[in-house]
Amino acid sequence: MLFNQGVLLEDLGETRAALEAYQGAIAEDPDLADCHFNLARLYESLGKSQHAIRHLGQYRRLLASDGR
Repeated sequence: MLFNQGVLLEDLGETRAALEAYQGAIAEDPDLADCHFNLARLYESLGKSQHAIRHLGQYRRLLASDGR
């Protein structure tokens, strides 16, 4: 549910609130690959490259372990 809330908030232009929703979703389920991808994208747009790299790396690891 928090992931979907994050998507909605992002669509509404509420970047900070979307980040919080995505972070909450990750706290509940760290294996949400799409959530890591969205976090990476948002952090990159905010100029927070280290955070973006961390989440993009986790996204890639999850995809690789899923066989994609």
